[in-house]
Amino acid sequence: MSSFYILFPNSHPICLNLGCSTRPTASFFVISKNLPPFQSLQQKSEYTHLFTDKQLMSDGFMEAENFINLMRYHQLIEWFKSKPKFMEFSAEDNLERWEFLNSAKWIHLKEFRDDIEYVFINRRQKSQSNHIPHFIKLKDLANCKFIGYGDDYRPSDSSVNLEEWYLQGGFITITAQAFNIQDHIFDRLYKVFQYQSTLHVSSTWKVIICKIVEDNLVKNFDAFRCRQSLIALRMIRLSLKDGISRYFETDEFFYPKVVG
Repeated sequence: MSSFYILFPNSHPICLNLGCSTRPTASFFVISKNLPPFQSLQQKSEYTHLFTDKQLMSDGFMEAENFINLMRYHQLIEWFKSKPKFMEFSAEDNLERWEFLNSAKWIHLKEFRDDIEYVFINRRQKSQSNHIPHFIKLKDLANCKFIGYGDDYRPSDSSVNLEEWYLQGGFITITAQAFNIQDHIFDRLYKVFQYQSTLHVSSTWKVIICKIVEDNLVKNFDAFRCRQSLIALRMIRLSLKDGISRYFETDEFFYPKVVG
């Protein structure tokens, strides 16, 4: 694996994009990147059959081939085997945008349709993804995936790859009071999870338990021998064992300082 350098002039926008907390005094930013060994798509028997002879001989194929190999986007070819409908979101003058679209010459849509399967978002535009036309409608489509692509130009030894964003699903947490006053609360949650999974097949749901809630249930049982608290504690520990729930991590909480 060989490496190369990307040189950027020292400017405020570039400083922000690179995540610098303070602007350095040097005139340039030098970013080191690793370049994976080149491997021609035409030598990859598992990919070559996806292209016609006309595509292999086209002027843009070499550029597409280089882009796919450089970015390690071979998964893109597999996804596009069925020629899906997709949208792309990035700045018009983004060079990666044109390289990407050249590599994905299938059905690129600019208007919303309810059969869109992929929305590709350049990593540098992730913070602006709320400006994607019909963003909420796209997120509501059961079979639509949001895929991040492109290089964010930050120093990294890891390879840049396609990454799925905005996965369907979420988490639910339960208070000690809810455990104490509601019967079979986990059974009810499972039914909700199952229903959501029928709407969004790839959705992932989990119960996250606050350790303080468990501690309060223990105290309640010790003080009042509350049967409901004992049942709740057993359900929590079974769900933790089965991997259905987990505890909140300490670094998942942020406590802002309140002035006054």
